[in-house]
Amino acid sequence: MRALITTLLATGCMAAYPTEDGLIKMFQPILDEAAAKYNCTFGISFKSSNLTASAVSGYTRPGYETKVDDKWVWGSITKVMTGSTVLQLVNKGKLSLDDKLPDLVDPFFAKVKPFNFSTCEDLWGPEVKLVTVRDLLAMQSGIPDFDTAKGTGKNMTDSFRATVYANPHSDYSPYKLMNVPWVHTGKLIHLPGLHCGKIPEWLCTSYSSTNFMLLGLIAAQAYGAEDWDKFDQSVLFPESLKPRFANISYANHGSPSNFTMINGYDRTHYNGQPGNGGEFEGIKVYDIDGVFSGWTASDVVGSVSEIADLFFSVYGPEYLILDKEYVDMMIPTDPFYGLATFNLTSHTGAAARSLGYGTAYGHIGATYGYQSIGSYHPALEFSLSVASDIETDHQDQPAYVFCFAFNSILSEMIETPIKCHYTPGNYYSGGCNCTVAN
Repeated sequence: MRALITTLLATGCMAAYPTEDGLIKMFQPILDEAAAKYNCTFGISFKSSNLTASAVSGYTRPGYETKVDDKWVWGSITKVMTGSTVLQLVNKGKLSLDDKLPDLVDPFFAKVKPFNFSTCEDLWGPEVKLVTVRDLLAMQSGIPDFDTAKGTGKNMTDSFRATVYANPHSDYSPYKLMNVPWVHTGKLIHLPGLHCGKIPEWLCTSYSSTNFMLLGLIAAQAYGAEDWDKFDQSVLFPESLKPRFANISYANHGSPSNFTMINGYDRTHYNGQPGNGGEFEGIKVYDIDGVFSGWTASDVVGSVSEIADLFFSVYGPEYLILDKEYVDMMIPTDPFYGLATFNLTSHTGAAARSLGYGTAYGHIGATYGYQSIGSYHPALEFSLSVASDIETDHQDQPAYVFCFAFNSILSEMIETPIKCHYTPGNYYSGGCNCTVAN
C-alpha cells in the first residue's frame, strides 16, 4: 500500500498529506461547531508515518479550557490493546487461538480464589469448555455481558449503571463483575463460534465486555501476575515504543478524577434521565469509580495523540506492535467485528467508499460519561482518534466529528470536493452521508 500511495503522489492523482498546521486549521472549525452543537468538549488527532496533528475544543468544566495534551477516558478502545497483547502471546507460542478458556483461566482462579465461584464451569456451565481464545476475541463466546446498557428510546433501563451511580466509590474487580447474577448464570447465551450453528458465522456475534476481562486474565496468567491488578498492561509495547506511550494510564482503581482533567457527563435516557439537549447538563461521573468497570475491557486513559499513535502502531504499515499475519487476523471480514476490532467502514460515508478510500477499522469507545472512536484507514495509511466528554444514547457526537474530519482530509488529499451531512445513526454505525460535489 505504501508503494501505491507513493505512486499516486508521484503521478499527481493524490496530493500529499496536509501539513500539521493545515490539519489543525481543518479540524478546529469542525470541533468548534460540534462542541456548540452538542454542548460538550472534543479532542481529535491524526497520525501517519511522519505526521501527528491534534486539536481540541470546549470547556470540560467552568474555567478550565481543554488542552491538546489532556488525557481522555477511552472505554472500549482498551479492547484493541488487550486483543493485541493476547495475539502477541499467540505469536510467541505462549497461547493458541484454539486454546480452551477453562484451561487458561481456571488455574488463575485457583490461585486468587474469587468469592462464590472457582471455575469457568461454575459461572457458565459445561458448554464453556467449548469456548476458545478466538471466540473471546471475536465476541462469539456466548458469555453474558456485565454491562446492562441495552436498548434504545426514552424508556431504557440499565440496572448496573444505577448501581454504579448509587455507590460511587465501590470498586468493581473482574471477579465481582463475573459474579453479578446476570453474568453468573450457569449457562452461555448461545454456543460459541463454530458450534453456534448460524451461517454466516458472524451472526453468532454477541458483544460482551466480559470476554475482554477474561482475555485480561489469560494475559495476566501468561505473564505470571499474582492478581488481576498486578498485571502490567504496558507489556503490549516493545521496549523501543515504551517512551512514546509512557503517559498512558490504566485505571484499575479510582475514578476519572484520579487520572484526567476531563470531566464526563452522562446524557443518556437510561433510568429516566432526560437525555441530551435542553437544560440537562448530565450526570457528572468525574468522581465515580465504576466508570472504569471492566478492567482490560475499558480502563485506558490517554491523550488523543497517544491513542491515534496506538492505532497507527497496531494497524499501520510498519507493524510496530504485531506482525502482519496477526494484524490481518484482526481486520473484520464481515459487517461488524473481527478480532478485537470493529468494522468502521460505515462511518466513512458513501463518497469515500465509491472512490475506494472508505475502508476503516478500529474500535468505538463508550463508558459512563465518555464516548470516542479510534480508526485506521488502510487506503490512506493514517489513523484518527476522536474523544468527547459526554455519553449519549447513540454516541452520535464522536461519529459526527469523525465524519467531517475524515472526509475533509480525503477531499484535500485526492483534490476532489466532498459534501457531507450527518443524520443520527444507530449505536454502532453512525450516520455519515457524503457525496462527491459537482
